[in-house]
Amino acid sequence: MPRVTVAVLAYYGGGLLTEAIASALAQTYTDIKVVVYDDCSPYDLKKEVDAFHDPRLYYVRNEKNLGVWGNTNKAMDLCDTEYLHTFHGDDVMFSWMLDECVSIMDDNSDIGIVSTSCWFLEGSYPHPTKRSERAGVLYRTKEYIWVYCKGMYGGSGPLVSSTVLRKDILHRYNLRYGLNSSMADFNFFFEANHFGVSIYLSKIPLVAYRKYSFHRNSQTDPIKKICGQLRNFTSIRDFLMSLDASYVVSNTIKEQHVIASVVNLVVDGVTRESLNECRCIFAEEGLNISDETFLEAVSTGAISRFVRPLGTGKMSLGDYLTERQSCLERGLQLSLEKELQYFRMYIMPRRIAKAMPFAAI
Repeated sequence: MPRVTVAVLAYYGGGLLTEAIASALAQTYTDIKVVVYDDCSPYDLKKEVDAFHDPRLYYVRNEKNLGVWGNTNKAMDLCDTEYLHTFHGDDVMFSWMLDECVSIMDDNSDIGIVSTSCWFLEGSYPHPTKRSERAGVLYRTKEYIWVYCKGMYGGSGPLVSSTVLRKDILHRYNLRYGLNSSMADFNFFFEANHFGVSIYLSKIPLVAYRKYSFHRNSQTDPIKKICGQLRNFTSIRDFLMSLDASYVVSNTIKEQHVIASVVNLVVDGVTRESLNECRCIFAEEGLNISDETFLEAVSTGAISRFVRPLGTGKMSLGDYLTERQSCLERGLQLSLEKELQYFRMYIMPRRIAKAMPFAAI
């Protein structure tokens, strides 16, 4: 019996699954079996699987579409090996990924989940030719949750499609992915860590996520995206409260996240009208930001848009003045005090003589 099951969660065809399977079968850790879970795909995925003629490779087709979390749960239910790696059929594993993850878990019996960072790429990927030195962070019981709650929102947690876990934690704590939550992956790790599962997060990318047109998030409108993040934040807060009230993510942290989002919106070039629309949606979500705080965020974003690139030499003084006027024409309020502050931070250290005359603009 192999020690590791690689569960390839598959839906898209077009050769993407072929490369995902090939990367799994090419692992330097060989005590594995690879199971492709076809989530009722309209593509002929079985043809891609059968082309390998590898006895370690199996194919399972769902009778109906289960969705990504339902398909993951099925892989968990059918797993009969010591370790399970859930892996999306449009990504690529580096050849030493399982070797790295399994060795970490073999050396540390208290670690129940190992996850890695990743590369986001389009097209073909430059496969690393040299194995990196091990580097990562270990979160003991509840530590992962507390780090997250301190403000490391988004990107701080392990990623579901590059995760290796011990099968026994699934049964010991009755862990599965929630089907009705957009944050099911985060909730899974929160629940595991709450019950005592230690999580190791590798800082070394061991998997490549491919970006392609039909897999991009359809929510390209920046305001809708920010408001979606706010709803996700609320969803996570409610889930953590259901585990332990002491985990409550305070409204202050939530507001800080929203303010940072407003800054990014302005940097991306949205108008004041769009910002007002965004603010109304925030209010509907139960988060009212004061006029003073909102205007401060707007001013910070606008000034970041042109002062930082000027300080790094990526923008000329003429471009700076043009961009500054553009922000004013879009109805964005600028704070002279904030502008001077940014000049001192980004211009004066490198261009003291030149920055001083323009600081009063």
